[in-house]
Amino acid sequence: MMDPWGRERWIDWIDWDYDLAMDRKGMMANPGHPGFRRQMLARASRLVEEFGVDGLFLDITAAWENDPRYSVYEGLADWVEEMHRRHPGLLLFAENHYDLLWGLFPIFHEWRAPIGPEGSLYRYARQTYYLAHPAPGSLSAGVHEMAWNYPEQRMARPELTIPTLAIADNTITKHGKAAEQVIDNAKNWRQELPEIARQA
Repeated sequence: MMDPWGRERWIDWIDWDYDLAMDRKGMMANPGHPGFRRQMLARASRLVEEFGVDGLFLDITAAWENDPRYSVYEGLADWVEEMHRRHPGLLLFAENHYDLLWGLFPIFHEWRAPIGPEGSLYRYARQTYYLAHPAPGSLSAGVHEMAWNYPEQRMARPELTIPTLAIADNTITKHGKAAEQVIDNAKNWRQELPEIARQA
């Protein structure tokens, strides 16, 4: 991925380890690049065909730059269209959003409750807890360092957010009862959508 001046876009945030230092070791990839999109299609299709998964989570979908070579959004839209053509009925699940993505993905996990006027995301898509939401017992998410100290104010509104269960290495073996409680609570959950989601 390039910025509008044609410079390579490198990661500039703290993620994936616990040193609290900027992780500038990786370059952002652009799904608009034909070669990269072919690679994404091949790898994603392999997961479906070889392992039989019925859904795929695509990380960092909200990342966007005005890349002078390839459109990030159009490349992502082409990837989604081709995945649906190859694998009808496959659930494509995205991380965070901007409004153009509402027509591509039916479900997002959000860092916070969705931005947008009056919860307008919910007219087009749904939301689950973020991948940093901690697993019962250990409070690890298994994949995201923020889970150890996940601030309450970052929790999405529970009446809008489809419950999820994070599973880390010892969730089932050591914290099975706590995991069962999360499942039991989810069985009684009812979504209360904002008015804008009910408008025609």
